[in-house]
Amino acid sequence: MAQGIFQTPGSEEDRQSVFERSLGLLRALGTHASALALLFRIELREYRRRKVRHCVLLAAGFFLLLLAYLAMWAALLLWLGPSWGYALCALAFCALHAVSGLVVLAAAFRAKPGSPAPQTLNELKEDCECLRMTLGEKGKP
Repeated sequence: MAQGIFQTPGSEEDRQSVFERSLGLLRALGTHASALALLFRIELREYRRRKVRHCVLLAAGFFLLLLAYLAMWAALLLWLGPSWGYALCALAFCALHAVSGLVVLAAAFRAKPGSPAPQTLNELKEDCECLRMTLGEKGKP
């Protein structure tokens, strides 16, 4: 007879107990899969909420920066242009934009996008490890 998980049952009672254990295992597997699916849905909902809020804040910030940009451009040219000269004023404004653009790019490269479902991924890794350990123990004589 085969040893381990795939042992061939001898009597009718053994077959019935194997069937009951298999049925219990399938029920547990179904319950676990539905719990993982629920966790995944909850995490995706939270991820979507965070991303929508992030996009709304980015759009509002972009709009406000655009208005500030236009106002600053007009103020610098009209206020500093006559006293500094228009070319020097435009050069100072370009330097200011280059520095602020580099700061924004540095912040954008430092920001790491988060995983949409980190807890579900961790649960799946733990499940995989448990299955490996279980199959490793069952397969040994």
